[in-house]
Amino acid sequence: FTIALDTPQEMARRAQESGLPIIKVKLGSQDDEAILRAIRAATNARLRVDANAGWTREQAVQLIPRLAQYGLEFVEQPLAKGDIDGLRWLREQRLGAAIFADENIKTARNVAAHAGAVDGVVIKLMKSGGLREALRAIAVARALDMQVMIGCMIETSVGVTAAAHIA
Repeated sequence: FTIALDTPQEMARRAQESGLPIIKVKLGSQDDEAILRAIRAATNARLRVDANAGWTREQAVQLIPRLAQYGLEFVEQPLAKGDIDGLRWLREQRLGAAIFADENIKTARNVAAHAGAVDGVVIKLMKSGGLREALRAIAVARALDMQVMIGCMIETSVGVTAAAHIA
């Protein structure tokens, strides 16, 4: 379940009402820490955050340790699309949360290019071009000791069902 960017209070309300065990929180505002603080106070769910490439390296290195105190599993796409060196640098800082790439990842080749730069990747069927390439990307990620999260964009229930079968 993903909570879209809104006020900290509204996002916390959505998290609590969801009753779900895993929540992905969209971030990228001036209130990122307040948002996570409010959500953590409202739920004991496992939390993942998605900055949608919205932070600079400087912002990320300051924010991630502060956000990590709320029990994050990982931070998805903290830096601009294509900034693999920045992701590698950020991961080397050991800031208390795993780093995942999303916008950068389409094919198995993209996954390989991120070896050592991230802890995990987000695989989406719509971006990978279908089941075969998604399975190749997952195999490469596993071979490189990366975690994998299966995600979706605006697929119909048929597309999401295919992703569920891969998962």
